[in-house]
Order: sequence, then structure tokens, then C-alpha cells
Amino acid sequence: MVFRKTPDFTPIWGYQPWSRKWDHNPTKLYVPLLLFVGPMSHFQNDLSFYEILGLAGAALYLLSYVLTALDRLPSNAPGYYVAKLLASALVAISLLEQFNLASAIIQSFFFLVSLLGIARHLHLRNRKTAQSTSSQDLPLPPFPPLNHQVRIHDHLPR
Repeated sequence: MVFRKTPDFTPIWGYQPWSRKWDHNPTKLYVPLLLFVGPMSHFQNDLSFYEILGLAGAALYLLSYVLTALDRLPSNAPGYYVAKLLASALVAISLLEQFNLASAIIQSFFFLVSLLGIARHLHLRNRKTAQSTSSQDLPLPPFPPLNHQVRIHDHLPR
């Protein structure tokens, strides 16, 4: 029996710690990639237009979530609702290629809630501007306010 310095197996990731170098056999590096990236292997070169729209919508969801978590985008700001509206529309358009009922329900819910938030914001803004302009447009009283109490019989003819 011959004693070997190296074990009988080579690691699956291609690095040989006993020789401190990488083994350039591509199959050893490809096996773990199949385990983790195998289901996503169709993303290499053939992204369709719908998939790009869906990825843009997902990125917009994540961006609005991160900005809200970092207090850069308030959750009651109209920009938040517009971002959610666009993201849900993009993901819903991507569902035209491969339909998924659960995702369609979620996207329609996000779309409707975003429309509701935008309508609420516009309503509150219009109400605030109507209140501020109505208080500025009030006519002045015909007489300056009196500092003393006025008795009715003082002003009646005698």
C-alpha cells in the first residue's frame, strides 16, 4: 500500500487545501453552481421583455421598501404610492407571459391599495388648499369690533 499525501477525493469546489491552489477542472466548479444556480440557468442570455419588466418591478418594490426603512421615503408620501403602483403594474405585465394566480392576486391588491393611497393623498391636499384659500378669501366685517357692550335701546329712534 502506497501512502499518499493527498486524500483519495478532490473537493467539489475545486480548491485543494493541501496544495494551496485551485484545480482548474471546470466540472468541479460547475457542480455547486448547478446546486444553487441550476433553477435559474435560463437567465443567462434569453431574458424576455416580460421578465425584464418583472425584474424592474421587483427592483422598484425593493427600492421603495429600503428607502422607507431608512426614513428616506415616508410611507404616506405620494412617491411611495406611485412606486408601489408602478412596481405592481410592471410585475402584473410580466405575468402575461407566465400566469401565476397567487402573484396576480397580490399585484392587483397592491395596485388597488396604491390607487386608494394616491386618491386619499389628492383628496387631503385639495381639502387643505380649499381650507387655506377659504380662510383668506373671507370678507372683512362691516364694522370694526366694539370693545364695549352695546345696548339695543341706545340705537333705537326716540
